[in-house]
Amino acid sequence: MDLRGIGSTSYLSNLESAGKTAETSKPQGKDGFKDALLDSIKSVEAARSEADESVARMALGKGEDIHKVMIALEKADISFQLMVQVRNKVVGAYEEIMRMGV
Repeated sequence: MDLRGIGSTSYLSNLESAGKTAETSKPQGKDGFKDALLDSIKSVEAARSEADESVARMALGKGEDIHKVMIALEKADISFQLMVQVRNKVVGAYEEIMRMGV
């Protein structure tokens, strides 16, 4: 593309100002998808940690009921399975985008 006809300096300044506008228009707080993924990974890790602690308390005979231990284990397992499926969907979407023609 030949930028001489449209004034390359004004074109570049328009791109720069558009980039600055996009940077300042970010919502306050969370940055987006990355933070949502990190939060969900942390919650999966917390569920796994809770299940491990529950199993350890039961094994040491500290009054932990078997049904509470099984519930904690299943919560951790389902959370992990969900995280894996979300990861698979994200990877699939990325692969689909990479196959697209420009």
